[in-house]
Amino acid sequence: MDGCSSDPCLCCFGFWCAECAAMKLRKKSLDARGEWPAGYKCCQGVIPACACFKPGEMGEADNACCCLCLEAWCCTGISTSSTYIFVMETYQLDNDPCYNKFVRFNNCIQILACFCTIASIFISDLREAAQCVRLIADFVFRTLMGCINAQVNFEIDYQLQRGGGAYKPVAGAVAGAYPPQQNMGGQVPPQPHYAQGYPQGAPPQKQQQYPPQQGQQAPPVVAYGQPPVQQGYQPPQQGYPAGGV
Repeated sequence: MDGCSSDPCLCCFGFWCAECAAMKLRKKSLDARGEWPAGYKCCQGVIPACACFKPGEMGEADNACCCLCLEAWCCTGISTSSTYIFVMETYQLDNDPCYNKFVRFNNCIQILACFCTIASIFISDLREAAQCVRLIADFVFRTLMGCINAQVNFEIDYQLQRGGGAYKPVAGAVAGAYPPQQNMGGQVPPQPHYAQGYPQGAPPQKQQQYPPQQGQQAPPVVAYGQPPVQQGYQPPQQGYPAGGV
């Protein structure tokens, strides 16, 4: 969540007017990919289709500004989170661990505020307490919106400065392969290295051998680089070994 400290003005703007910040950053994230307004969809396709709600099939591209305004003012939280997820998927970024904790805390306090409001309907003594909980829940929600908007704006600016814009596959890379995962902020975690087959002249893989059955002689072990041992008929030994009975 370094974006909050790097851009405190936008963080405050997202706190006091989260709806306007949601509209601004959705348009900015699509402009970075060169997909505005044709690439705009309600909630950017993060929310799946349900009944009459079908993102991408409701004429959003033809009325992008109007639809984005309705989305940001009617579903501010979902709109902001959709932009956050859209930016992460665009640049193949890992989710910020602080984001999950903050969202869970916000969800819990929103549920608590809802329960307190319902309880205050039947118990008049809880009305003041319910109003306090609701005020705290609103403050937490607005703070979350400001932090997300600042983080998204910071990441878009960072990618544009380094010439990222939209993700472009590296020449010669395997088709369908994803770029290395990054943390929010552009840092690439260490990636494991795997052996790419055997080098030229390396020995073949050892085949599985089964133990010899009773009455059969186990085949000799052949070392790599040496000719195999010629097998032939070996007559049985006569008599007892020296020192035997």
